[in-house]
Amino acid sequence: MISISSTSNLDPQLYKNDNNSVIFLDKLPKLSATSINITTPENKTYTEPMGGFYPATYGFENESDGTNGTDIGFVDSLDGGGSVEVISELTGHSKVIYYNTTANWQWANNSFELSQTSGTVEFWIRLGETNERHVIYLLDGSGGSISLNWWEDGYLKYDDRPDGIIETIESYNALQWYHVRIEFDLAIDWHLWIDGVSKDGGSGYGYDHTPSSFDEFVFGGSDSSNMWLDAVGYSWDTDYTIGDNLNEGLLLSYVNNIVLDWKGYSLDGQTNKTMMGNTTISFPTQGGLHTIQVFGNDSTGTMYQSEIRYFSIDITAPASMISFTPYNGTNEVNKSTTFTLTANDGVGSGVSVIRYKINDSSWIDYSAPFNLSIYEYGYYMIFYYSMDVVGHIEPENTLLVKLVEVQS
Repeated sequence: MISISSTSNLDPQLYKNDNNSVIFLDKLPKLSATSINITTPENKTYTEPMGGFYPATYGFENESDGTNGTDIGFVDSLDGGGSVEVISELTGHSKVIYYNTTANWQWANNSFELSQTSGTVEFWIRLGETNERHVIYLLDGSGGSISLNWWEDGYLKYDDRPDGIIETIESYNALQWYHVRIEFDLAIDWHLWIDGVSKDGGSGYGYDHTPSSFDEFVFGGSDSSNMWLDAVGYSWDTDYTIGDNLNEGLLLSYVNNIVLDWKGYSLDGQTNKTMMGNTTISFPTQGGLHTIQVFGNDSTGTMYQSEIRYFSIDITAPASMISFTPYNGTNEVNKSTTFTLTANDGVGSGVSVIRYKINDSSWIDYSAPFNLSIYEYGYYMIFYYSMDVVGHIEPENTLLVKLVEVQS
């Protein structure tokens, strides 16, 4: 396992903000190492993502459990009432918004900073029942929208109001998480994917009335409906890449003892990305050592930084090989032929053990080259594999050899 302790004696670095302006951090006043302290990722090797955390524009990781109403950063307004709050976890999703409507047609709104005429919105949604109405709208100020309705008859539908038709898409289940992706161009049409499967087949759907530009994401329902949302991603968020919330990532969490007006982080020394607070980053696809660091500034413009946190990723098994010099041809050996096993784990956690067996013998931990001196002449299958420090096991390899007598 790679284990590198953090150090307070940081080398001079470059700080880059979202405008790509550069400040030499070693020219800034150094503050207490406790000003910003990273909690996760930990200084260890990760073999898989952190369960339940999905990268998003709004992942709610920075909200305290029980935060409700418009105190939630994602909720700008509530229309008609109902109860909306952040809960800690629900069936494999951590930090989730729960909305319970208590009367007919209640909803909550997230307003976009800028109106959008094209783009993509994706999110996870879970519905509490199939006998109440649940709605998701992308809405403009004049009432034009993309209108997704999970109807009380158990079917997902959309409004195509220019034709005066409510179109049925498919049936849905209660108490099941769905990944929903909406791609729209108001000059043309919009497209829908559920769990990665296109529902319009590429032909596109019509809009509800004639929207000119979308300025809010609306979610809610009728009577006594229950809805859960997680990991809402917007394509116009420059720090979010569409598709990132399909898979779990790593939670970047930290504590700080000052009030920060701006927060950001840098992964592997790349340009900083702005964040609202605790956030989820995509699980690195490249194995080996990684670094992450948190930055911030307060209302006076004073810059702060955490120490660099080191962690490593190991998601692949090592690869082993066997080497020998044939007595004759490519696979004929004699009783003094020596077999050597080696394995390489690349940038992973390191090889823990190599094992081999001859035909149906028990597995043997490899420690030194071996031969077939105790065996009778004939054909033998040598099986071998390796395992790394964190438990990744290589698929078995085989080598068929023919043990022959040395000709005088």
